[in-house]
Amino acid sequence: MNNFSVSIENTNMMFESLLKKKKSLYDIYFYDASWTQQYCPYFVNLSKYLGKDHINKFNENIVSQLCLCDGHLIGLPVELHYEALYSNKELLKKYNKRVPKTWKELLDTGKEILEKERALNNIELIGYNGGFFDIETGICSIYEFIHSSREDINSPFPDLRSKEVLDAVLLLKEIKEEISSDEIFTSNLDYAFSKLQDGKAIFLKFYVYFTELIRTDSPYEMTSLPGINEGVSSTILTGYNIGIANSLDEEKLESALKVVKYLTSREVQKKFVLQNMTISAMTSLYDDEEVCANIKNCKMFRDAQPIAKPVDKTKDFNEYAARFSEYFYSFLYNNEDASTILRKIDDLARVYYIQINSKETSIGLIIFTLLIITIPLILLSLIFIHINKFSDHFSFLSKPSWYLIIIGIVVSLSSGFTKFGMISDIKCHLNDILFYTGYSIIYIPMLWKLIILLKLENKYSKWITKNRCKFISIFGLINLILNGLTLIDSYDIEDIIVNEGQNFQICAKNRIFTKLMYLLIIGYNIIIMTTLLLLIFIEWGLRKMYYDIRFILTSLYLNIITFIIFSVFNFLKIHNYILYFILHMSSLFIISIINYLTLYGIRLFIPQSKKSSGNESIIYDKTEVHESTYRNSENIQTNTFFSFQTKNIFSEV
Repeated sequence: MNNFSVSIENTNMMFESLLKKKKSLYDIYFYDASWTQQYCPYFVNLSKYLGKDHINKFNENIVSQLCLCDGHLIGLPVELHYEALYSNKELLKKYNKRVPKTWKELLDTGKEILEKERALNNIELIGYNGGFFDIETGICSIYEFIHSSREDINSPFPDLRSKEVLDAVLLLKEIKEEISSDEIFTSNLDYAFSKLQDGKAIFLKFYVYFTELIRTDSPYEMTSLPGINEGVSSTILTGYNIGIANSLDEEKLESALKVVKYLTSREVQKKFVLQNMTISAMTSLYDDEEVCANIKNCKMFRDAQPIAKPVDKTKDFNEYAARFSEYFYSFLYNNEDASTILRKIDDLARVYYIQINSKETSIGLIIFTLLIITIPLILLSLIFIHINKFSDHFSFLSKPSWYLIIIGIVVSLSSGFTKFGMISDIKCHLNDILFYTGYSIIYIPMLWKLIILLKLENKYSKWITKNRCKFISIFGLINLILNGLTLIDSYDIEDIIVNEGQNFQICAKNRIFTKLMYLLIIGYNIIIMTTLLLLIFIEWGLRKMYYDIRFILTSLYLNIITFIIFSVFNFLKIHNYILYFILHMSSLFIISIINYLTLYGIRLFIPQSKKSSGNESIIYDKTEVHESTYRNSENIQTNTFFSFQTKNIFSEV
């Protein structure tokens, strides 16, 4: 880790350690506004205690960038820091040039003046300092420059992959090569300050320096930084907020609020501005005649177009800033391809997800198309249970039961729709609810049928036989309760960070309650499957159920194998969002298609296979051939005997 990251991290840790104490050592804190998100849990929400009239005195854009966290106002800005362009007014006047309004104009003006001055042997003159060095200053310089490439003043921060940003960074490199150098662009603030003092620069980028504003002999005129288009500007937005610790009792809180109200009042802010002590976020002050009569650059401060550091882009801003700067400098100083670098920078904070229409991959459209084709086809196939030609092959269950099985398959398969778009807590819940609800629905009618086939003589068996709907409803209610309880707690959205790759997110069951409910749902389905396997074993020798039992067993076996493979996938660390999506959707499709074919679909092909062999009798009439072979097998006889004995045991219960 570099020195910048260590220094910032140590400072934050020290500050946060003070805030974490149950009884805060201080009531009021002045803190670096860049770390508002990190300090969010430790300060009171001032919007509950300060009136709207007081809060609305501050610039809404500045407050939203520096003071808000999860919708809470945890501080108010008491001091702002801006960057500005210092133009050598003497040289501009000498060559009849104006202060540049665009970066292209800065390049052209600087190039012309620099060439003419060097012809006069003014070799110490520089064109522009840049300020693209280290990480802390570098991230600010890069970010505000990209922000200045907006199309107009109302445009949002530009897309890093856009042509506008690409053209802008290429222009920046041209500025460096034409009127500056690598050495000057990487020079620190001390170098810039020295040029501010000796006047040997055409243009300088430096923080708003109030001593320079007070000087009457300064060769420089301070203005907003230029933009790609005239009227567009930018400056990095930093400063200090005032906040109140949330561990105070009512008496201390009331006193602290009085201090905050005073320090953030219009009167005190105006006093600080008049003394050239600060830039105020109360921008209406720069419309005050008294203020503008006593300070310079009222219009610049009033019309500034600030952008805060991207501290909320990722969970680790220090790492983000370091890699952001590293990538950009590899383009600026080492001739790396600009578009490649911008993509790598964008990937640092971008979260990839599967979309139906995406430039990244067509897999989303393919899978979505398969879903919207497969689901209607499965539903339409229900028509076959109403066709006489197929009716005998669906006699194992009633028509409502077949409807229930098909609905279960469709509901389970429909969980695939939650895999498209950004991951959210509701999508995570919906995915599991749809899948496990559908999955359990599939086997409940089968369970009922196999239980009544035992023909046990006890009150439970009789009740189940007479109350099919109630039996199925009980299992449905259990499933509803289990899945409903999962909504009590939320899922964790886990970031999968891929170094120099494509980040994505997954639904993570990290919380104890979520894990517990997930295990209960899994256990519930395992009990159903185990019971089915036991019943199949007991009823293995039933003649008229010969194929039905084997269809169910095949479905269960293939499901178990698929679940095992799927579980292995979940334990693997997959760092490709497309592969992750394909594996999950493939598992879902395989399970759904297996259940459809083995439980329902295979029955549609039985008449065709029989007809092609010249035999149109129903399959159950032909099971005698299988049964004769079956009875000649010693192993099967043993199973039949076991089945008979088991029935006797159950009948005695």
